[in-house]
Amino acid sequence: MQESDLDHSNLSLLLSPYKKKERNVSRLFLNWFLENIFRMDDTSADDAICDGSQDKGIDAIYVDELSEEILVFQSKTVESVNKTVGDTSLKEFAGTLDQLSTIEKIELIEKGNANETLKKLVVDLKLKTKIENGFIIKGVFITNALADQNSQQRN
Repeated sequence: MQESDLDHSNLSLLLSPYKKKERNVSRLFLNWFLENIFRMDDTSADDAICDGSQDKGIDAIYVDELSEEILVFQSKTVESVNKTVGDTSLKEFAGTLDQLSTIEKIELIEKGNANETLKKLVVDLKLKTKIENGFIIKGVFITNALADQNSQQRN
């Protein structure tokens, strides 16, 4: 795979096998990533995705029982090859991850105006129990944009 394959103009070719799912580009890109990079099977990838309106910035969730991690995915696609991702998107994603950091915050998602797919996923994955048992939350930010200087990690 070449970096240029992720340019918005080339994404349609990369994502063509997923077009039948009738999703927006960002969601198709997430689906492709989960299957081809993260190596989920198609059913597991579909089950992990909760992207949609009122998703609270959470596009997919996967629980790794062996490493005791809750992986939270967010996908952002850009159309322009000149568009970059800065620290604002990453800071917002950090806030997204915080929404799952305590049992009380998870309950707010369950009882609030989050979309039903997200609510069901939170319950089905038993996230409250996982947090109570010490599972760690990790974020996976997926994009077809390059990182700008503001988003580079500094020591």
